[in-house]
Amino acid sequence: MSGQKFQRVSQTPVDESVAGFGIFDDKGREIGYRMTFFRNVWIKVPDDVRTWYSSNPRFECRTTATRSGDRFGASTNPVTGDTLEECRANAEKRRDGALARYRKKFGSSS
Repeated sequence: MSGQKFQRVSQTPVDESVAGFGIFDDKGREIGYRMTFFRNVWIKVPDDVRTWYSSNPRFECRTTATRSGDRFGASTNPVTGDTLEECRANAEKRRDGALARYRKKFGSSS
């Protein structure tokens, strides 16, 4: 017997933030970060239904780097949480890690 499976039936955007880090790349574009938060609604499904979800987080955040406010580069796996606050805290940890990497690569500011 496998674990419980879930299927997402809706996903509603609830918040978005875009912030510049005050760090500029070699082309003069400000490096920043976009976080878009969603509320998910799930249903349990039988084992024979094709789905890869084995958890049902209520909130999800998709994160991406930005250059001068525009999306830049590949997206990463979503950050999740059972509450919006938990999801936001998890996303902010990821953002802080990205900021540390950009500071190391480009310096603290231009």
